Amino acid sequence: MQQLRVILDRITRMVADQGGKTSDIVKLSTYVTNIDEWFPIEGEHVDIYDEFFGDKKPANLIIEINRLAAPGLDIEIEALAVLDSH
Repeated sequence: MQQLRVILDRITRMVADQGGKTSDIVKLSTYVTNIDEWFPIEGEHVDIYDEFFGDKKPANLIIEINRLAAPGLDIEIEALAVLDSH
């Protein structure tokens, strides 16, 4: 859960640095090394997503993979945000 919180914090900060807000994040692709720990999304998962996105959560695709590039990582998230160009 700590990794999830750190990643979502980084993603939301990057969007904010570009003038966006969390509601501009429309899709997450979440790569995990053990899907049983991440699906279904309930309990603390829900609390963390609520903390960052409130009622406007992005679509979230969860994909299990064998391993991530850095040892010790259990989760990696790719985010898609649609920012207003005006």
